[in-house]
Amino acid sequence: MKNSKIQDIEEIGEKIKRPKKWKKVLHKIEQMRSSQTAPVDTMGVSFVPDKNIIEISPQIFHFQVLVNALLSSQTTDQKTSQAVDQLNSSLKILTIQNVIKTSESQIASLISCVGFKNKKANYLKRIAEILHNKYNDNVPDNFDDLVKLPGIGPKMAYLILMVCFDKKEGLAVDTHVYVISRRLGWVSKEDNNPEKVRKELQRWLPRENWKEFNKLIVGFGQEICSKIKPKCDQCPVSKYYSNSNSNSNSDSDSNSDSNSNSDSKIPNQKIPNQKIPNQNILK
Repeated sequence: MKNSKIQDIEEIGEKIKRPKKWKKVLHKIEQMRSSQTAPVDTMGVSFVPDKNIIEISPQIFHFQVLVNALLSSQTTDQKTSQAVDQLNSSLKILTIQNVIKTSESQIASLISCVGFKNKKANYLKRIAEILHNKYNDNVPDNFDDLVKLPGIGPKMAYLILMVCFDKKEGLAVDTHVYVISRRLGWVSKEDNNPEKVRKELQRWLPRENWKEFNKLIVGFGQEICSKIKPKCDQCPVSKYYSNSNSNSNSDSDSNSDSNSNSDSKIPNQKIPNQKIPNQNILK
């Protein structure tokens, strides 16, 4: 654990009840994800555009992160990345000013690979006008102003704040975080919508883990623990599914878990499909 990014914290005052072995489970997921091979690792919100390749100002980068977040709703990272690349290429560079100059129909054509292209094109045009007129071409650095922008919901706002301003104000709960948190028993069965899941995760997950958490879990969902047909025979933590909804103040591990070979062969477990509420979970 010493080399892990997942760190312990000291609790002040009343003990916070946390799921049993949550640190062990998160550490195993982190080890599995160390290869950085999931789409989110190269095409997620913080990687479009790649700041190490494209020299842009923080102002432009913040706007491109916001656009990426907006387009990502109900769309794969691959398609989102393709759409942002199209905008950058056709507009020469994706900026607020260039979006304002471009017609809504042209924007819709450029982002045709994403879901709800017409609605998102409308949102993007309106956002560009608002940021230009009200925020001096800057992306707001607070949650309340972000969620007032067309098409920007809580999940997107939390991601934008974390990526652009390093503000850990909340966890972004998308399909992967929602499904996997419930499978692992990190939230109760009563936490049956994204907002309830977010609040319960924030209740017990140490804040210093928030920045890495979304990317870790999303990548884990993309590669192994997908909503449909999860690869349980390849999963490093599938045996912990049986501990669902079991909480404790302790993270101590049993002797049987200390055997490094205990995870080498994990039986293929059948995991029931999670029912996701019919609401804008990805907004």
